[in-house]
Amino acid sequence: MTRKGRRLALIGSSLAVVAVAIGLVLFAMRSNVTYFFSPAEIVEKNVAPGRACASAGWSSRDR
Repeated sequence: MTRKGRRLALIGSSLAVVAVAIGLVLFAMRSNVTYFFSPAEIVEKNVAPGRACASAGWSSRDR
């Protein structure tokens, strides 16, 4: 294998390792990737009190 071929193999395998690592991180965080929850989703998923999350919807103290 020539020097150019080894370099291409190294770059290709490095990209594959990075892609697998990103895939594993996204798979592990699949329920936490959503940045905003609607009020219905907060009730539906039984979000624990005190857990930090962003609500994407109107909220009112009257309800």
